[in-house]
Parts: sequence; structure tokens; C-alpha cells
Amino acid sequence: MLPLALIATLSLGAPAEPPAGSPPGADDSAPQVPAKLTVEEAVERARALQPALRSARATLRSMNERIGENQSNYWPSIAAQGAYALGSQNFVLSPAFAAFFAPTPGQPVSACIVPGTTVPVPCPQKSAPGETLTPYSEYTLGVNLNWTLWDFGRTLHSVDSAEAGARGSERDLETTDHQVVLNVRADFFGALATQQLVDVAKEQIADMRKHLELAQARLQVGAGAQFDVSTAEANLATAQIGFLQNKNNFDVSRATLNQAIGLTRRASYELVEPPLDLKAVLPAVEAGVQEALEARPDYKSLTAKIEAAQQAVAAEQANFYPILGGNAGVNWANYSLPLVYNWNVGATLTVPIFNGFVDVHKLRDLQAQVDALVASRDTVLLQVRLDVESAVLTAQETRASIETAQFALKAAKDALDLATGQYETGVGSIIQLDDAEAAYIQARANLIAAGFNYEAALARLRYALGQA
Repeated sequence: MLPLALIATLSLGAPAEPPAGSPPGADDSAPQVPAKLTVEEAVERARALQPALRSARATLRSMNERIGENQSNYWPSIAAQGAYALGSQNFVLSPAFAAFFAPTPGQPVSACIVPGTTVPVPCPQKSAPGETLTPYSEYTLGVNLNWTLWDFGRTLHSVDSAEAGARGSERDLETTDHQVVLNVRADFFGALATQQLVDVAKEQIADMRKHLELAQARLQVGAGAQFDVSTAEANLATAQIGFLQNKNNFDVSRATLNQAIGLTRRASYELVEPPLDLKAVLPAVEAGVQEALEARPDYKSLTAKIEAAQQAVAAEQANFYPILGGNAGVNWANYSLPLVYNWNVGATLTVPIFNGFVDVHKLRDLQAQVDALVASRDTVLLQVRLDVESAVLTAQETRASIETAQFALKAAKDALDLATGQYETGVGSIIQLDDAEAAYIQARANLIAAGFNYEAALARLRYALGQA
């Protein structure tokens, strides 16, 4: 029996469940997936469709708007207000005027407005409680300006922090882009490997049919045995089962690739095999680490976020200092038209004295965040070294394995041709032929796996070096 179903099973991972619904316009704005898909076309579509990238772009837009939010503190605020009220104008007099308006002890201390005037007079004695329900109109209109003249760096450092945060978000977008590209390339070559195994399984079925026909022909002329026919029939059935299993593996791996691209609808296509770049230049580990530190967006993102946090610390430190502000306004008011205007110009100096140590704790909080970001950057530094060293060594090993697999395939093909010729002439047995066929299929699967592993290693190396 030929164990094709167990040959070169590639660990691709089961695809996640597809989303329940498609986001508006997720697929409509992108061209249809072609019948034959190259790896670069898959990457191009992923950059247009992948939700992770859309989310990162939206975050970057949000961070850029925060720069403007903080810069707005450089500008004055101007507000206009107007109001109209209708109601009685009774008011309580201060105790200093009680003797004048209420000379009799116990009389209500209140006053009324004479219609047509704005002068308060004692309420008529005929009004028992000293109030009246007579309504009056009141008009107010005003324009006021407030401007922070100097805040000892609060706004300056807040703007610098927002700008550094935006740079960090830009690097996060690049990091997400690199991760998406890595996932697409790895899933593409994984699906390509299973597609090639499907082709191998088809060829094996054709070979098994030829072996069965040959065994039946030998049996008919008396040169073979029924055992050979039964063995050939069993081998053909096993090859057909192996084809179905490899076809299912390809469908699963293609669904995984669809998810990596960001396709929300099922798509079928044939993958185009690119030429193997066996002459790719593999850097030395130390040189690769240095190149990665200069290019890796995740490392540069943390560097920018550290700067943003440090500027936030400086902005918080400014809260210990005064704020100098200016204000001006023009206001109109009256109980009847026309309105009477007044204007004012002034300055304010706000000096913080004590607020329950809240600024002290905020400052310590922000400084702790800086320390955490520095530690995260050092962690990425260690990961960069591991990624580069691992990718370089894996690429070297897999490239060497391709040449070995090619030699093994040639030797297996020669052995299969010899076993086929011997069985056709009656010198060899069908067991020898089956063993040679199994070795040949295994060699082909090994070469496919070697090519997949090499391409995946190159994709991881590009990611480790910070290349798209």
C-alpha cells in the first residue's frame, strides 16, 4: 500500500471562522481575484482589504487629529451669548438698606421695579408680602475672548507628545503591514505546497492505474499472479483516498490564505509558483541585527512612544507652575431696547498651591509608563536578535535541503524506472515496484516541502530585517 495520505503533511493551521457579515464595501472596491494568483497579487489585495490594516490606518488618522487638538490651546477662545428672560423682578435687599426700604421692623425687605424704568423702589404697601407678579423683559448679549498667554510649557509639551505619538502610530501601521505581508506569504506558499501535493496525487492515481493494467495483462497471459492484481487494486484505492485528503488540505489552506488576504467571500483560484530565489543574499547575524534595528517599525514605534511619554511627563511637570491668561469682552444688557453696553479687559494669573497631591501622583504614573515602554523596547531588541538569527539559520538550512531533495528525487526516479522495467519484463515483483513508487512519491513530497520551507524562511527573514 502506498502511504500518500500520510506523505509530507504540512502544518498550516485551521482557518478561523469567517466573519458573520461583510463590512460595507470590503470587497466592492477591490478587483476580483484572478483565476491564477501570484504571491505579489495576494499581498496587494491584502493591503487593500485586510481589516487589521484598515484599523491601523484609522488609528493613525486619530493620532494626527490629536496634534491639532493640542495645538488649539495656542489660540484664543471666542464665545458669543445672548439671552432673553421674562419674569418678575423682585429682589431681596441687602441688610445695609433694610432700614431705608423697610423702616418698620418686620416689614419684608424687598423692592420692586417701576414699569418703564430700571430703578428699584420700595414695593407698594398694598402688596401684603411686598412682592409683585408683574413681568419684565430682560435682554443680554455679549462677546468674550479668553487667551492663555503663557502656561510654562503645558501646551508645547502636549503638542510634542501628540506628534511623537503620531509617529509611533505610523510605525505601528508599518508593523501591521509587515505582519500582514508575512502572513500572506507564509499562507500562500503553504497553500501552494498542498496544491502541488494534489498534482502529485493525481499523477500517482494515473501511475496506479497503469500498474493495475499491467498486472491484469500479465495475469491474462499467465505471466502474473492474482496477488499482483489485488495489490494494484488496493494501491489504486489508497491513491484515490490520498488524493481526496490532499484536495481537502488544499481547500483548507486556501481558506486560510483567503483569511490572511482579508477576503470576506469564498474565492477559488490557482496559485502560480514563483521561481525559487536560491541566490538570495543571507546576511551575517550581527549585520542583520543592526539592519533590523534601523528598519524594524515595531522597534521605531516604541522609540517614538517613549519620546511621547517623556513629553507627557514634561507637560505634567508644567502643572506645578502658574498660568497667565488674558480676557476681554463686550456685553449689552437692559430691561428694554435699546441695550446698554459695557466692555472689559483683564488678565488672570492662576498659581497652583495645593490640590491633594494629584499632580504628584500623575507625574509618577507617567514616569512609570516611560519605564515600562523602555523595558518593552528592550524586549523587542532581544526579539529582533532572535528573529534575525533564527531566520538566517533556517534559510541556510532549508536552501541546503533543496539541493539534497533534488538529488534524492532523481535517485528515486531512476529506481522507479528500473523497478518498472523489471516488473514489465517479469524479473521484478510488484512489491518492489510499489516500494519504488512510494520512495518516488516521498521524494517529490520532500522536495515540495523543502521549497515551501525555504520560501517561508525567506519571508520570515524579510520580516525580521524590517523589509516589506
